[in-house]
Amino acid sequence: MQEFDLLKELKDIKGISEIDLSFLYPWIFLILFLLIIAIFCLFKIIFMPRYKKIKKISKKELAFNELKSIDFKNEKESIYKFSQNFPYFLDENNRNKFNEINKKLEIYKYKKNTPTLDKNLKSEILTLIKSLKPKDIK
Repeated sequence: MQEFDLLKELKDIKGISEIDLSFLYPWIFLILFLLIIAIFCLFKIIFMPRYKKIKKISKKELAFNELKSIDFKNEKESIYKFSQNFPYFLDENNRNKFNEINKKLEIYKYKKNTPTLDKNLKSEILTLIKSLKPKDIK
């Protein structure tokens, strides 16, 4: 009976009233938007290749490719390719040889009509190009 008396004293309790939650809708949309962006970023980070690098070709590698592609069909162009690209690979071993060949090539460079390239000079150029090692490229 004592409990029943307590309930009689609690008459001032009001009924359930509705609370306006319309101010929460923009916050819910903002949180959902940020959650979608976060999931997208995580997807990009996890599932995309992490170390996908675009290999940049150095000038030395370009020069090496140019030297390997010399074919002497157009002799003047081949001479220019050799003279422009081989200096990337100069060291104490081949500097003198390159300077000698380059002096011999002067007569072929700056004239409109040039004589055909000497076979010995061609072979010297090719041996100098073949002397390049892959470690010289990097």
